[in-house]
Amino acid sequence: MPIEKAEIERVKADNDLAAFVRLRGVELKKKGRQFVGLCPFHNDREPSFFIDTGKQLWNCLGACKTGGDIYNFVMKADGVDFPAAHRLLGGAEQAAKTSEETAAEELFWLERATAHYHQRLLETMRAQDYLQTRGIRSPEFAKTFRLGFSDGTLLKKLPPEGKAALTRIGVITEKDANCFTAVLSFRSSRRKRMSLCRFTGETSCAVSIFICPASGAASSIRTRHETPTKSS
Repeated sequence: MPIEKAEIERVKADNDLAAFVRLRGVELKKKGRQFVGLCPFHNDREPSFFIDTGKQLWNCLGACKTGGDIYNFVMKADGVDFPAAHRLLGGAEQAAKTSEETAAEELFWLERATAHYHQRLLETMRAQDYLQTRGIRSPEFAKTFRLGFSDGTLLKKLPPEGKAALTRIGVITEKDANCFTAVLSFRSSRRKRMSLCRFTGETSCAVSIFICPASGAASSIRTRHETPTKSS
């Protein structure tokens, strides 16, 4: 499961990059605000390995042409993945979440996605024009049922844990792409309680409509494709 961002930042704060690299046998010399040394990742004859102590980042200007933070250094040096690097740096193991916690997390991020889509609808005339063609002309209707529009901007707003949750329930793909060009989402009430569980709907060449009925936890998305008719 994804490691919390706060835990990653804690590990970085606890591990000074220059000190860690020195412990790995790299001789570093002070050069202005940086440290420089021979790159441990290729046969370096002239020092090309730089460390910015302020940003806690390293960079090889020689054959490697790569760099990163302390996690990237450990992954490259030891040939391990991110979770393994996290453990090697003293990071705490993440406790497995219960099914209830997972469902609550997915519902939280689904709600965040719906709020973002709704805001984009209010800001996008093309989506509002499409509503008109479908007979939805009341601004109050759009606000009451929180209709939304997806234009790809959601991905720029999401942290890793949000992307993971929305990937599990099908709002975005594993390659970090929106599943839909546009979204109309509805909230309905049950027993005086408002809840959102899934996106369902229809897709035209321009936008996609999704209805989010109230039920239980977040579930997968169902889509009905529509072929637009040609005007005579």
